[in-house]
Amino acid sequence: MKLYLKQFVEFNLEILCILVLLILTTEASGQTPSKQLINELLPPSKETFKAADGLIVPWRDTGCNIIALKFREPECYEVSAKEWLAHSILSIYNADGSNWYTLNVQISAEDHFSVNPKQGFIPFSVYPTVRYASDGVLLRLVKESKNWYEVEINEQTRETKFILKDNSKQWGKSTFDYWLYEGRFVEINPDKRAQQFFEEPNGKKLEDFEIPLKYGKILKVENEWVKVEITEDFSVWLRWKKGRDILVGCVFNEHKYPEIIEK
Repeated sequence: MKLYLKQFVEFNLEILCILVLLILTTEASGQTPSKQLINELLPPSKETFKAADGLIVPWRDTGCNIIALKFREPECYEVSAKEWLAHSILSIYNADGSNWYTLNVQISAEDHFSVNPKQGFIPFSVYPTVRYASDGVLLRLVKESKNWYEVEINEQTRETKFILKDNSKQWGKSTFDYWLYEGRFVEINPDKRAQQFFEEPNGKKLEDFEIPLKYGKILKVENEWVKVEITEDFSVWLRWKKGRDILVGCVFNEHKYPEIIEK
């Protein structure tokens, strides 16, 4: 029981930190690529793309993990508060290189992208990041070329647009693992008919155990699988996603497990 109380306190302290930082955060500025740089590059329509996987997120949210310290990648970059505040304005482009959308992700800004939503812009996830209480816009990466990322800007229609690879620190490449670890917990469906549990990925199915709480602490991520702590001395593996479907509650869906029956 002590473990559950500790996890509950830790989780709610993180939420409290987000609310406090939200109050303290001041309006940010941004840095955009110059028109000269855009003109010097081939537009996406004239570059060769290859399939890619992962996420494209605001550059300022690609630094070292803030919460999941033990999961920090070696030699990760520490984004300073000054850098973070200076890079909240981001651009998305059409295939011909023209600007499709410029958005501000700083939640305290008067022109925050949620104030006047762009028609057709439905990101994979909008998650309130721990660092300085901002909205982290997460886009699915589908392809990349020498100078561009192709990303889905509409989760429903899967329409794609393009993001420039440059040095203006607007966007950066990230992984699903990074954000799962940073979220720390997953909401799990205690109904074993809806959520399946295993000794290891694709291993023996587990059924004869109790789930005292509907969430578990993330211990390890392997592709579409996650190992979670159920009690202090018992952990299980479960599939957190299958293809495009998210099967647990996590950072990508406001920690609410979906009504998807795993096959």
